[in-house]
Amino acid sequence: MDRAEMMRKKRQSSSVDLLKLIKKIDCFDSTLVCVFEGEDAKYYGSRIDQHFGDFKRKNLSCKGKDKVLTLKKNVEKNSSIKGAKILYFIDKDFDEKQEDINLYCTPCYSIENLYADYNVLKRVLTDELGLCDFRHNETIEVIIKSYQGFESECDNKLIDLNAWIMARVKENDCSVKLNLNNHDVEKFISYHEGVVEKKYSINHLDSIFSIEHKLCQDLLKTCAAVIQASELKSSCRGKYRLEFFRLYLVNLFEMARRKIGYFEGLKIKPKLSLAKTNVVSELSQYANTPDCLGLFLSNCRNRITA
Repeated sequence: MDRAEMMRKKRQSSSVDLLKLIKKIDCFDSTLVCVFEGEDAKYYGSRIDQHFGDFKRKNLSCKGKDKVLTLKKNVEKNSSIKGAKILYFIDKDFDEKQEDINLYCTPCYSIENLYADYNVLKRVLTDELGLCDFRHNETIEVIIKSYQGFESECDNKLIDLNAWIMARVKENDCSVKLNLNNHDVEKFISYHEGVVEKKYSINHLDSIFSIEHKLCQDLLKTCAAVIQASELKSSCRGKYRLEFFRLYLVNLFEMARRKIGYFEGLKIKPKLSLAKTNVVSELSQYANTPDCLGLFLSNCRNRITA
């Protein structure tokens, strides 16, 4: 059995297991089943409840977008659960945006892109650090400008990495396993005393990710052109963007605790831990909510309750 066939059977097996879970759900009329990639419920949960607060929400987590889509396909073919109210949520990644009446796809690379943004930073500054527009407006504006410069530096220094990842995804070679989550953004860029430095070369990425298969250079050039022409904050890998956003916040919070820099003379005690493992949960209330998500949930609510 070749790798492609093995992976197909594995996805089908996982989908069958999830189908069994769906069949066990009682009272389809008052239960909303939400299928996510990984731990994306940490972002979507509260936003779904704003529209479906009177429904019992049951979450199903799939390991990856392919498994969400495979499950959706199998559910739609299964007449015994056609009455179930099921919504599916996936990340766009480096693919074309796709969605239908029950499927939501992020307008950006992933949900993490909805966190790493100056609007989110401003909400954190006002709600967590207690800065207010009319008393500390100048400080807020200076911090926002500082972050935007930092963000631009990070994005630009990660263009080669994102282009390489896109090319590896587009080549669709089942023998290549990227293991992106095993490599933190700090392996590729560093931030010290306001300076962002690039720590990698695009020519060494195969070695960093332990890949022996040579990448088509024409494909790499095409992907690099696509990335460079895009809006980087939306198109680049979200987990790396969230991580450098988190690192910026960690540095900012430390300044607040020590009452230095922007926070000299202010009594501020930040309560967020900003640990890498729970930053998606901690910052969920501050993350951006795209208009298309609100519209999707509103339309689903209207259709389901009609």
